[in-house]
Amino acid sequence: MKDKNSLLLAKEWFQKGDIDYEFAELGLRETEHYGQICFLAQQAAEKYLKGFLIAFKTSPKKIHSIAILAQECSKLYPDFKEFIQKGKTLDRYYTYTLSCCGFLSV
Repeated sequence: MKDKNSLLLAKEWFQKGDIDYEFAELGLRETEHYGQICFLAQQAAEKYLKGFLIAFKTSPKKIHSIAILAQECSKLYPDFKEFIQKGKTLDRYYTYTLSCCGFLSV
């Protein structure tokens, strides 16, 4: 069951995801910084998935894995299973972008 507070918080996550997605689209049109574009796409997906979980009053794990978040979402809505494998692809861009700058050790 959804409540007003969880829906408002979910909306904030969706709005932040929209911003990342818009910047990724802009970057794709205006630049050739493909690594950064993929990173923003990963960030958008993460925010959308966390927003979905929050909307259904499920606290998202404090992780950045799209595959794991999609798996969590699939427990509430089985159609999310199709995004688990695709999420693994996006996950590589999060890890690569941060590891090449010294933020993650891989």
